[in-house]
Amino acid sequence: MSISWWRRHAEAIFERIKQQETKQSIKIDLSMLEVSGRLLSGLYLPAANLEKLIYTESDLTGSNVTGANLSASLGPGAIMRGIIAGGANFTDAIISDADLSGAILVACNFTNTVMPNVKVDKDTNFAGARFIGTYLSGVDLSVANITGAVFRAIRR
Repeated sequence: MSISWWRRHAEAIFERIKQQETKQSIKIDLSMLEVSGRLLSGLYLPAANLEKLIYTESDLTGSNVTGANLSASLGPGAIMRGIIAGGANFTDAIISDADLSGAILVACNFTNTVMPNVKVDKDTNFAGARFIGTYLSGVDLSVANITGAVFRAIRR
């Protein structure tokens, strides 16, 4: 095969890569889906619409929901270890008794979120998160990173 053949094909490949890089990401809408008790670890759903998602006692370990809308979602007893959810919206969600060990929840919105007895550890990161009207009974945030987090009208 000639050098010109290789050059043409290489140029075509690079053009396809360039096209892929400029494409907009697809916004996934899984709102109002019921997936309770499922093994969902490792999901990649950044900026997804997960409003009113029901994931009671599901395992979302290591999933990425950065910037996702989880408002009014239901996840009591969910296993969310190491979840990456920076900037996600949990307004009016219920995540009582969830395991948030090692979760990255930087700049998340927890306005009116019901999250009593959630499990956190030294690797749980709530830096810059907003807890306004949040129900936090039985939660020890002293071990987690809460640098710059806002706490107002906390309910116990």
